[in-house]
Amino acid sequence: MMTKQKLDYFKNLLDKTMVDLLDEANKTVNDMTTHNGNLPDPTDRATLESDRNFTLRIRDRERKLIGKSKKLWKESIRALTAFVSPVEKKSRKRGSRQDP
Repeated sequence: MMTKQKLDYFKNLLDKTMVDLLDEANKTVNDMTTHNGNLPDPTDRATLESDRNFTLRIRDRERKLIGKSKKLWKESIRALTAFVSPVEKKSRKRGSRQDP
């Protein structure tokens, strides 16, 4: 069984990953809305479109990763709330649980 410290570590790691992914998504949206696609050369337009498609594929993978991270975060919260020491289990059975 994982200790509370390990669960906290992984929860913080997931939180940091979520923040990083969301920051990258916001940057992508800003870049795509600020750059216009009115390039005179067809080769430049094709390159811009190819770069955008590549970026969108990456962001789609990150979107899926965000969903998985949220699921793991919920599971870690559930695990943290279910983490009970043997002493607390005995006191809960007796009905004398003390809230911190």
